[in-house]
Amino acid sequence: MIRSALILSLITILPFVSASSKDHTLYRNNESFAYFDNGAERDCKWIGFKQDRRERLCTEEAVYENCQLSCGRYCFNDSEFQFKKKSGKGKASCRWVEKKQARKDRYCDKTVKAINSHSDFQGKVMVRYACPRTCGFCDTYSPEIKPDGYM
Repeated sequence: MIRSALILSLITILPFVSASSKDHTLYRNNESFAYFDNGAERDCKWIGFKQDRRERLCTEEAVYENCQLSCGRYCFNDSEFQFKKKSGKGKASCRWVEKKQARKDRYCDKTVKAINSHSDFQGKVMVRYACPRTCGFCDTYSPEIKPDGYM
């Protein structure tokens, strides 16, 4: 009986435990996705830039599925992510940003050039996408998506 309960507990927990920092490759923004807002074509970056847009638009199934990073579905810092500090002296990581609120304020909404080839985030990337836990950019409002045809 105890063994069955333990196995059932592990089955329930494993999906959460198995989501490591390297699993963020499962969560991406679809670069070809277009959302039309008041007649203007918008992309995932535009949706994710402001919290009120995320709260309003990420509740729509198409947006939530295509703009996974912008909607905050991935909530692990990339332990390999590094970028050059604004001062030009040295490298910075999610862990470095996390240590001081002033760094979070300065970097989380900035686009930087990733410099670590081992990171899955390459080229120009917003720090909050590579360091969502540090930057508080996780899906905290839990959008309730209604299945197609549900009223």
